[in-house]
Amino acid sequence: MNSFLLPLLSVALASAAVINPLHLVKVPTCTDEMSKGPCSDRDNSCETPGYMCDTTTSLCCPMVDYKNNENIVGPALKGECEEFYTAVFIQQSSNYECVSLDSLPDDVQCPTERGASCTPSKTACAAGYTCYPVAGACCKDAA
Repeated sequence: MNSFLLPLLSVALASAAVINPLHLVKVPTCTDEMSKGPCSDRDNSCETPGYMCDTTTSLCCPMVDYKNNENIVGPALKGECEEFYTAVFIQQSSNYECVSLDSLPDDVQCPTERGASCTPSKTACAAGYTCYPVAGACCKDAA
């Protein structure tokens, strides 16, 4: 298999593993300002953990619960957050805030034990773990 296609295939498979294909996850529509840009032309995915493609606007919109202050740990520094948090532009504060990836809906969380962090562009996980890009984590493979 072409070595370029193998990483793309693994991301697509990992992304498919996150969401039960028989259960449609509703992605809320967001503003251009709140989005992380357009969805990937390659596979309709988003580069940033905690974000999914809104099929109405084709924007990457936050799936984390940024409306609950308990999920926010503070401002993003230079747009970055610590592991297992994602930056969300919150219009009321006019800043990017770090929101816990644990606040994702259950159907896009790790179905098993969570390991190290990963992203669609950094999918390497330890043996026995698979990258779940939306959850931003390597999840233990089911036995």
